[in-house]
Amino acid sequence: ELAAMGVAVLTYDPSGRGESWGPEDYGGPEHQDNAAHAIRFLRSQNHVHTEHCGLIGISLGISSAVGAARLLAEEGGPVQWVLDWEGPCDQSSITANQTMNAPAMGHKSSDRTYWAPREALTHMPHIQCGYVRLQAHPDHGQTDATHHALQMVSAASKAALPWFRL
Repeated sequence: ELAAMGVAVLTYDPSGRGESWGPEDYGGPEHQDNAAHAIRFLRSQNHVHTEHCGLIGISLGISSAVGAARLLAEEGGPVQWVLDWEGPCDQSSITANQTMNAPAMGHKSSDRTYWAPREALTHMPHIQCGYVRLQAHPDHGQTDATHHALQMVSAASKAALPWFRL
């Protein structure tokens, strides 16, 4: 729909998903790097207004989007915005309190080396761009949970971002 409106849009399969090779990373450093590479590629296209690029993370994709936004900001080329569509923000919400354990890939909840890069909350202070949270009630994945939306908006309010919206 966005492309039909004249917006340049790039979709991709991160490593280990769809037609991409490699191991599944569940929003970790590999997926974040994939998203950052997608933005770098998009910015290299002649018809793209590089000053208007952003990332959309849907559900578990928020870790990839916010992590990529952080990588790009640390390189000196931040995106202008991140749209977070009902993304889980930390280990507890990613696994629905250990009831959905595929994203854990066998890692314990105490394994900060594994979890910290996958928690969107850890990246919020570093993204240097606008932030939008879309949240329905009930949530698409955890029907009784909206605390992760409040945590992300609270983190955005403390992060000195240019702007944020819920």
